[in-house]
Amino acid sequence: MHEGVKIHYYRTSDQKPPLVLLHGLSDNGMCWGNLALALEADFDLVMVDARGHGLSDAPEGGYAPREQAEDVSAVIRELGLEKPGVIGHSMGAMTAAELAAAHPELVGALVLEDPAWRNPLPEENPADWQAVVEGMMGRMMSNRQKSLDEIMTAGRADNPTWDESEFFQWAKAKQQVRPQVAGFFQAERRPWQETARAITCPVLLVCGDPQRGAIVTPEVAEEAAKFWKQGSVGVIDGVGHNIRREAFEDFYHLVHPFLLKHVHLPKPPKRSLFQFFAKKDKKNGNGSGTADTM
Repeated sequence: MHEGVKIHYYRTSDQKPPLVLLHGLSDNGMCWGNLALALEADFDLVMVDARGHGLSDAPEGGYAPREQAEDVSAVIRELGLEKPGVIGHSMGAMTAAELAAAHPELVGALVLEDPAWRNPLPEENPADWQAVVEGMMGRMMSNRQKSLDEIMTAGRADNPTWDESEFFQWAKAKQQVRPQVAGFFQAERRPWQETARAITCPVLLVCGDPQRGAIVTPEVAEEAAKFWKQGSVGVIDGVGHNIRREAFEDFYHLVHPFLLKHVHLPKPPKRSLFQFFAKKDKKNGNGSGTADTM
């Protein structure tokens, strides 16, 4: 089902512990801004463009979180990453959670920034949910016709607490998103509790304030934490859905120690003192690339 789909990614360095970053709906892999700049000193960042976003292909299907998780697993395997940490925001957090649930052997630790985990499920209120979906898709398709300056101006007005450096890549991503991403809303998905229950790696759930637009409520966070033996919840007050953009310092100081504790380079195999070999891997190194999902 995924065969032949090109998934684009950006990579910073291959000499540090690996960290995969998964953006939210209508963003792209370059939308990690200040967080990526802060984390690249300690980690090999792999910032993925989800299908239908950025420079990745936009097939007609495959947009459910479980399907997108297979895209990410293909990138991890293609690059030979061993137990990377995975950070996801919103849609990307749902993808990250599905990845950790389906492939525990691939994920070393998980950071979930306000995943779209709701009680009740959106499908239980179809009329209200359809209105939300139509509004979001309408805005996304309208932005594709606007200039970068127009999108950035509107973004500044709607998000006055964001750092100015966030807006260029955010606006560029809005021009790149394709209409096929509507499949994310239309795809069948399982209750988030089933996914959360299957996660076994260390996990940090970062929540904001639902009164300001955050999705995860205190009740959902409390329920999720009960499923995890190695889980914790961090709440940042006074912020909405884009937690890292609205409160970067607080988000960084919450996430960075967690990643340092749980994400490491693999231990090298034991070798004889007289052994010597060299291996050149063209997949490693700085820059960007694509992976074929299978």
